[in-house]
Amino acid sequence: MAKRHQSFLVRCWQLDRGGQRIEIEHIQSGQRHLAHSTAEASEWICARMNDPPRSLPGDEERSDQDGSEA
Repeated sequence: MAKRHQSFLVRCWQLDRGGQRIEIEHIQSGQRHLAHSTAEASEWICARMNDPPRSLPGDEERSDQDGSEA
């Protein structure tokens, strides 16, 4: 069974007057989203996690190198 791994880069700013700015990048696809709350950010991340997995060039090589079984 293939492992499903998703990576996200999250940047957070605390703005004046209590506002938030959260920038999320989905590493595998390069998609980015600007959220204004942690709830919105979490929703966006969960939606990406439910997307069907995509094979990227080199995926087979990486799985061989880490010693995992396919």
